[in-house]
Amino acid sequence: MNSQELAAWLATQEQVTEAEAEARLEALARGIRHLVQEGHAVELPGLGRFEPGVGLTFRFDGKAQPRRDGGRQAAGKRR
Repeated sequence: MNSQELAAWLATQEQVTEAEAEARLEALARGIRHLVQEGHAVELPGLGRFEPGVGLTFRFDGKAQPRRDGGRQAAGKRR
């Protein structure tokens, strides 16, 4: 899923326009980048943690929900 597809999904879920959803996603990304560049870690429960340092470090939350397909990949699909 790319950012436009994510914005379309978010727009449907939140009952806003796709433009508004795109603006919200960009504001979130801009805010995270700014805070990390200022030396702050940003944690999004259920998703992961952005940490300052050389380059941007992101660690997925180890408590993520199991995959709905039981962990099996569809034939021909790669992660």
